[in-house]
Amino acid sequence: MSYYPALKQRLTCREVAPHYGLKVNASGMALCPFHDEHSPSLKLSRGFHCFGCGAQGDVITFVSRLFGIPPGEAAQKLSADFGIPAGDHSRGPPTARTEMETWVSYGTGSSAFHTPCTDSWGQKNASSTPSA
Repeated sequence: MSYYPALKQRLTCREVAPHYGLKVNASGMALCPFHDEHSPSLKLSRGFHCFGCGAQGDVITFVSRLFGIPPGEAAQKLSADFGIPAGDHSRGPPTARTEMETWVSYGTGSSAFHTPCTDSWGQKNASSTPSA
């Protein structure tokens, strides 16, 4: 996994926003720093979305816009501020199998979906020819 995706997986906008001075309420809402407002319209989760000005993106875009720096510098700032070395991906995505991987693996066995019922149906219908 390359550096940007690994950084995006390890950090969320909701966790970095308070570090940079935003007050985030229990619903994950905050005052948007990208426009003047008096009530929270910025939703913070893994990414961010402002219902007032339409600003949105991931954690790197958030820091880039917040400090007015290019995305590469924003990634470096996140790494420095949260103690994540550029080559450290150890806290990346979990190694547990995803639901899709589990379902796909069920279909890879030679007899995964064969039962006596399906086998007899296949034998019965394989010998019949379609009528034209």
